[in-house]
Amino acid sequence: MAKNSGNPLNLRELSELTGKGFRTIRAALENLEPMEDRGRGGIFYDSREALPLIYNGGGADDSDGDLVLARERALLAKAQRERIELQTAAESGRLVDKAKAKRLAAELAMAQSKPWTQWPARVYAEMAAELGVDGVKLHQVLDEHVRRQLEAVATAPMHAAKGGAELSPPWNGEDDEVLDDDDEPEL
Repeated sequence: MAKNSGNPLNLRELSELTGKGFRTIRAALENLEPMEDRGRGGIFYDSREALPLIYNGGGADDSDGDLVLARERALLAKAQRERIELQTAAESGRLVDKAKAKRLAAELAMAQSKPWTQWPARVYAEMAAELGVDGVKLHQVLDEHVRRQLEAVATAPMHAAKGGAELSPPWNGEDDEVLDDDDEPEL
């Protein structure tokens, strides 16, 4: 690669960068000598030479083309910076595999929900005796409310927080019923 040359770009990269089709790019670059030919790895062109030809239709003396070329160089530099930042973050362990994170979250949710779904069956008899109510009805009510709450938590949106993720409650507070000390819940 020459000392003052631009970045090597293949046809796919030139197409993505310019938004032009392969035929248009090939036609604009037909007289341009490739910077590098990697065989099946692709043919690479010098971005400083290729971009003006693509934008100006073969002429490199258009001042509007220079402005467009400068923008494209800035976009290319930004994309390269972002790619390097992502690679660095992945190597340092700050990024995790999305599929693995989802699987671990599902496993954690299952581990948390199983004890809660079994809880009404363990406590309903004792609670019914304390309250002097029908045990079967209490079990049904407890089971229904626990499952409803688990469903609400499962469908609650996750919001990213600086220290990690936090669940947002799916309720808005309007449906909450406040009981006085003298009130007894209906069973």
